[in-house]
Amino acid sequence: MKKRRGARTAAEAPLKFVITQWRDEFDFDGLANSFSILGEFQELAEAQAYLHDSANRLIAEQLREHPGWQRRIMDGKEHAWDRVNKNNKVIEYGSFGIGDGTGYNSIYTYLELIELPADVGVDEKLFDVEYCRYDVSRYFKAELEKL
Repeated sequence: MKKRRGARTAAEAPLKFVITQWRDEFDFDGLANSFSILGEFQELAEAQAYLHDSANRLIAEQLREHPGWQRRIMDGKEHAWDRVNKNNKVIEYGSFGIGDGTGYNSIYTYLELIELPADVGVDEKLFDVEYCRYDVSRYFKAELEKL
């Protein structure tokens, strides 16, 4: 997991922490994207533990679903090209990729732990929708339908 400098603890200011997931799936038909929020936390340590656990769980799940695929190196490429958190303070990444080695069949999962003021609502307006509008809107619409 890669950390960014300047991360604060919740004791220093009224903050909350949110883990987002952006996923790019490539295959012979093209590209599919998805966005989701994995969790919202009051404590940084709890958010970091959940980020690490989520990354490990998702790697294992995806490799199990795609026999023969391998984990791909992502050093220096921890954030997605479509920067859903472009305007948010990302303090830690849990990103990874898997693929079959051809370059055509692969999945890149970008987990980002963002730091927010405690009173900020987590909604569609929080995220960059210049390139990600459809997937972000689809996620929040599905969440509203669950209520």
